[in-house]
Amino acid sequence: MLEGRTRIELKDVHTGKVDVTEEKNMVTNALQYIFNPMGYVKAADPMVTAEYVNYYTTLTGGLLLLNKTLAEAADSLSLPGDVEQTGCAVYGQQNTSSQTLRGNYNATESEVDIENRRIKYVYDFDTAEGNGTIACVALTHALGGYSNRGLVEEPTRGLYPFYKNIGNGLLRLTGSSSAIGAYDRTISYSTYGTGYKWIIKIDAATDSVYYFTVTSTTSIKIWKYRANINTISLFDRPGAARTLQEEIEVTFTQAINQQFFSYNYDEETDKLYIISASSYYIANNASFMVTEIDLANGFEVRQYSMQNRCGSNMRICYERSDIYCYRGYLYFQNYGYSVNYYIYRQEIGNSANIQKIDLAVRQSHPTMARDGILYYEYPSTYSGSYCCYVVNTETFTMRMPETYGLYDGSGRQHVPVIGHPLTYYLSCGSNNGTFAIRTDYLATINNLGTPVVKTADKTMKVIYTLQET
Repeated sequence: MLEGRTRIELKDVHTGKVDVTEEKNMVTNALQYIFNPMGYVKAADPMVTAEYVNYYTTLTGGLLLLNKTLAEAADSLSLPGDVEQTGCAVYGQQNTSSQTLRGNYNATESEVDIENRRIKYVYDFDTAEGNGTIACVALTHALGGYSNRGLVEEPTRGLYPFYKNIGNGLLRLTGSSSAIGAYDRTISYSTYGTGYKWIIKIDAATDSVYYFTVTSTTSIKIWKYRANINTISLFDRPGAARTLQEEIEVTFTQAINQQFFSYNYDEETDKLYIISASSYYIANNASFMVTEIDLANGFEVRQYSMQNRCGSNMRICYERSDIYCYRGYLYFQNYGYSVNYYIYRQEIGNSANIQKIDLAVRQSHPTMARDGILYYEYPSTYSGSYCCYVVNTETFTMRMPETYGLYDGSGRQHVPVIGHPLTYYLSCGSNNGTFAIRTDYLATINNLGTPVVKTADKTMKVIYTLQET
């Protein structure tokens, strides 16, 4: 059993006075979920390599200082959208950049006592770092200790991905494409029709992987195949087609285009969205169609005929995620050559309600959304052209995290594994994907009885002790 305690020391640089706050923490189920097996696809070998060992430096090596208290529950695993980082820090790392969110690891005062199962993390924040209200302190993965909620000004970027591989298990019985693969609609917008099954989610409880196919202009099919995560038949063999569990035909009245469409699956509401038009971009004032399929409620369909009102072209289907539907809005960028790119959102069903973040950004794609946060990225390589943006969908504001991207430069689709919190299948076109966990989880939650406020006339030392009993 893990027990933890936080000690915050605020020192006035003018008077030398030190104010001390101490609180005990609670431990969430995050670490349990990480170590729990996941059927046949979660390999053990990554967990005993340098990718994870030493566990304390990796799995709890990130520090989060938060402006609001959090629900103290074992399954409170991620930050709500209305909670901001006041500060952060990473085990073994110094903040050598000009950004003022991340503090510095204090190697002199930190202690690791393996024999007695105790570790003391010590982090220092100078007068410019970590200023603001601190109502909660939490430990997270080391990669989650970077400023993953982003900064107003673009920081120095690094390779601090939001996801970490948990094994080399495949979502099919073989690497051969002869089985039902993990297709997702990437740059090949000309590939369409009944021969393509686009992956949307995995349900571990029923050992199912869900795909959909646009079968006609007024229908789609949703296919449930055995995922082979929890069950394998005596008669399964490498290269064989998957076992079909169920086939659902969904029809609708307003026609969609079978070639020019984007799609996304919203794990929070269990809904599939298909956005289609007559071309790969939508001219200003031109029409397009949003089709919503509610998987949780009898595959109920709602359709919305809409118009592009952003004043410029909008791109729809060079990529699966050119447009993203989330919490009642469409999110997209304008499209063209030699233009400044902006992030827009338009209310689903109300074309007149359109908003724009008035800050030019690089061309990028809305890739995934969860907990009120939408992530844009440009899938390329880890270079100066790569970018990642974080959009708070409650306030419709954008910030820039320290990382280049969510995982790598492959433009992966983040397919949730329902029943395994933190776990996603990162598909990659028609190639083999990988199973990975989010690294911005909450390993511990330490709400302060009274929030502390750090100002620019104070330095701060945060001491977080974990003891295994």
